Amino acid sequence: GYTAQLSFHGSWDEGSLHYDTNGAVVRPEPLGSVKAHAVRSAYFGWAGDGHVGRINVSHAAYLVVGRDDFNGLAGHAVNIRAAMAAAEVSYDRDWARFKASFFYASGDHHSTDGTATGFDSIIDNTNFTAGPFSYYARQGFNLGGTAVNVKQRSSLLPNLRTSKVEGSQNFVNPGLVLGGLGAEFDLTPRLKFTTNFNTIRFASVEPIQTALLTNQVGRDFGLDLSAGFQWRPLLKDNVILSAGYGVLLPGRGFRDIYRRVQPGVAGFTATPLAAEVDEHLHSAIMAISLTY
Repeated sequence: GYTAQLSFHGSWDEGSLHYDTNGAVVRPEPLGSVKAHAVRSAYFGWAGDGHVGRINVSHAAYLVVGRDDFNGLAGHAVNIRAAMAAAEVSYDRDWARFKASFFYASGDHHSTDGTATGFDSIIDNTNFTAGPFSYYARQGFNLGGTAVNVKQRSSLLPNLRTSKVEGSQNFVNPGLVLGGLGAEFDLTPRLKFTTNFNTIRFASVEPIQTALLTNQVGRDFGLDLSAGFQWRPLLKDNVILSAGYGVLLPGRGFRDIYRRVQPGVAGFTATPLAAEVDEHLHSAIMAISLTY
């Protein structure tokens, strides 16, 4: 009832100067010291899927090693040593499945030393912790006041890259700790309802503090809630219609990234401490997937 897979992935990025179609530089990333650099990385992975009795288990773990000839945030060459782990445990009861999820990507606690310990992927397209319905997983977030993103669209990793497709890997990043609870209900053989709740925290905030030149960044990114329907009108996966809604309740870390000024000093003229951040961010999705 269990299938395991061992894997090896290699990425040899020799570095170049590249602009996207909007004329913005994406390689090398305009963060810290800007210089074209090569990034060579090797991934060793172990993944598995199956069940132990009535408990369903899916997991993945990766270790990445390598070298970045010049990391802009560190300001010099760094050796890469980072890790990622993900697991989902679920229990089936009749037409309902209850699940708990955990995702960890190591963060870099010392941005300017000689070792990069923030996990980054070659390229990823996440279908985990509510997948396309999750606001956090589906949306990208800009790192306030910079030309890079906290994370990319359709990804869980806060990697401070310019682009998931066109940008270089960056292993000096904050990493992630995510825990989630969810449930899936097969309302009919054709119709499934999914709901999920995630809590999201940075593994380290030091890279963000270094990039934004501040020590006022919290680790709590926010709470992510989502729900959605998937309909298979043909009773198979050739045609799947999806519709859902996701909400992000920003935490202190999210608000600190978009802070306008540092906290005020007593006795001076009062100034607003932070930019206006909505109490919640939300998005709706409707999609159709055709497979032939």
